[in-house]
Amino acid sequence: MGKNNIKKYFSILLAVLLFVLPLGNVFANNVENTGKAEATVNLAIRKLMYEGEKELNIKNTGKEVELPQEVTAWDKSKFGDVGFSLYKIEKTALAKVEKNAMEIAGEVETAVNAGTELPYGAVIVGEEVIVNNEGVALFENVENNKDHLYVIVETKTSALVKQKARPMAVQLPITNEEGNGYLKDTIILYPKNEAQKLTFDLIKLVQRTGDADAKPIEGINFKLYVGEAGKGKVIQDNEDKDLVYTTDAEGKVTVEGLVKGHYYFVEQETANLVDGMLEEVDAKREDVGDLLVSGFAQNNEHNKLGFTVDANGDIKVDDEEFFNAYTNYDKPEIDKTLTNPTATVEGEKSSYSVLEKMDFNVKLDVPHDIKNYSKFEFTDELQLNNEKTSDARFILNDQGKLEVEVKAGETVLVEGEDYTVTLDGNNSFKLNFIVKDNKVSDKVAATRELNVTYSAEFTGDVTPNGDYSNEVKLTFNNDPNGENKDRHDKDEEEFTTYGFVVKKVNDGLWGSSIAPEALEGAEFILTKEDEQGNTLYYTGEKQVVDEAEKVFEAVFSENEEDALTLVSGEEGLIKVNGLRKGTYKLVETKAPKGYRLPVDPVTEITVKEDTHTVGVLDNIKNNRTPDLPTTGTEQMVMTVGILLAVVVISVIAYTVSRNRKEVR
Repeated sequence: MGKNNIKKYFSILLAVLLFVLPLGNVFANNVENTGKAEATVNLAIRKLMYEGEKELNIKNTGKEVELPQEVTAWDKSKFGDVGFSLYKIEKTALAKVEKNAMEIAGEVETAVNAGTELPYGAVIVGEEVIVNNEGVALFENVENNKDHLYVIVETKTSALVKQKARPMAVQLPITNEEGNGYLKDTIILYPKNEAQKLTFDLIKLVQRTGDADAKPIEGINFKLYVGEAGKGKVIQDNEDKDLVYTTDAEGKVTVEGLVKGHYYFVEQETANLVDGMLEEVDAKREDVGDLLVSGFAQNNEHNKLGFTVDANGDIKVDDEEFFNAYTNYDKPEIDKTLTNPTATVEGEKSSYSVLEKMDFNVKLDVPHDIKNYSKFEFTDELQLNNEKTSDARFILNDQGKLEVEVKAGETVLVEGEDYTVTLDGNNSFKLNFIVKDNKVSDKVAATRELNVTYSAEFTGDVTPNGDYSNEVKLTFNNDPNGENKDRHDKDEEEFTTYGFVVKKVNDGLWGSSIAPEALEGAEFILTKEDEQGNTLYYTGEKQVVDEAEKVFEAVFSENEEDALTLVSGEEGLIKVNGLRKGTYKLVETKAPKGYRLPVDPVTEITVKEDTHTVGVLDNIKNNRTPDLPTTGTEQMVMTVGILLAVVVISVIAYTVSRNRKEVR
């Protein structure tokens, strides 16, 4: 073997030994190489990635190699930025150092990470280079000189890197495979990294209206989207089905497999959670959810359940205050009651007289997140047979405004500051709690319950035993941007008014009570007793003019002189509508002409559901005065009677006479 060939093989053997040393990736030059090295060369660091533990046998030859199928170039779009820095050590500084190249590279990396002085006089060459979209960090025009040892350190590492690349020691120039020259242009090196996908937790809470603190809630579903809020793409499984994440007993959902990007959670409707997009709440409350998805947890631009995995693998949520304590709250409910009911039997409607006050209280739940509501108002309407009616009206003050009191606990709220009232005639109104800056006031937000009190009354034109009701309807929207459809809750009270009709008649034929006739012109007053036993007199619905305003007087008065005289009509009827159920006294004060008052002029009447119907109550009878002539129908009946009597007597006389003749 020639001398030159021995030198050639020795150089190749030395290079191979340096490649396989268990010191990292080490490259050596061959000074005996007959080729000529370029003054500068490019170093291309090809960052690789894989998941899980793998045995990789990628040989760094300086040239591009074919990668195993499970190993790919670093995907910075998913796993973030990785950067490398190049350090140079003069060979003379290592003359008396009895350490291998990997140990030296490790010391440089330790100093770099610690921010301390670099060993062996190492200096950085240029600036840190970030891996590009092809997974390459390219150091250009590196001095291709055998007098330097280069150390490559991964100085920027994404959290998505499970194990960062070990430092590499490189000595230039690099011999080609044939051993007769040096690699030119670009030398390719392959550090290895195990990539990992992040996991992330969301804790879901619930706070009921009556609860002081929020608690974890189980069984709430979410979908995860990647991209800009409202425009993202839902994360799917291998079968292209949307992945659904459900909270556990601790209220937690864990998302795995996250890579670089922006994500946001969208809450889904479940059995006990409504999505804020339903127009109406079913009347059967047990059939609908009782919690609301926030307006910030839906698939639109206002979503606040977003977070970003950045280039370093760090996670930052869009809105920490909202995200870290995302809570579901009860939907608000409204409850209406009559506070002065008259019903005494379960299932019976309360009844009221005309102009008698019907007092109402409306209780409103105030959710903890009421500050985020874009709508929170209720309307109230007086109805007959579920249609708006003018038979009743709300009681207004002297300025024509609704007499209403709104209280938050013991605090009386102020109209204009805490709420507004809008009248629609005098039988419908709207009360709105969204006031300044399109939000509720601080006093409303600080309470969990509002109580609204006001009154109504029947007017004179009513339907006895009518199906009257007073429906209150709550309209709310828990999306501060108002993009959800409005949702509702409602409640009502049913009530009615009654009346009676009686007929005034005479004492019939010759006072026999046979075929009584209706009597017109009989006069009565109607009375009742109050709870203290005082007599009250029915005044009807009088109207007096006071400064061009119609003022309605009370239907019953303590003063007898205020009593309304009730006069029987042509058919003898006396009708009174607009009375509450109970016992009344109809007192006859003047009999029709030719008739006298009864010995007891008082007729007790029990007013109830059917007494407004003719014939239900007994007739009231008057007897004639002694000198009353027979006229009209009675005269005709008497004449017919006399004629019949004459005929009967004649027939009897004829029969008797004939019988006598036959006897003779």
